[in-house]
Amino acid sequence: MALALLTLLSEMAAERPLLCVVDDAQWLDRASAQAVAFVARRLATEAMAFVFGAREVPDELRGLPEIVVGGLGDGDARAQAAATVRGSAGSTASCAKALMTAIKGPFR
Repeated sequence: MALALLTLLSEMAAERPLLCVVDDAQWLDRASAQAVAFVARRLATEAMAFVFGAREVPDELRGLPEIVVGGLGDGDARAQAAATVRGSAGSTASCAKALMTAIKGPFR
């Protein structure tokens, strides 16, 4: 499966640069994680890049270059929420409620 994936993505990247985004990588099954890790480790000569989003890095993806991105601080989160709802029906109270929902969401 991994070699087939590498071949397919390499053919696509030959036509134009390719960005592969895998969100919630912690939920990949073992075979899929191994396949994408196999491809991600062989990108030196390809016009291709991978971005993985994960709460916890699966063992199969360990060793790949990584940048850890943390959450926004309270002030920055409030500023972003305010900028997002500015000009709409949003209020300070609805911004605060949205932030609390995000912070205390079911997947945290």
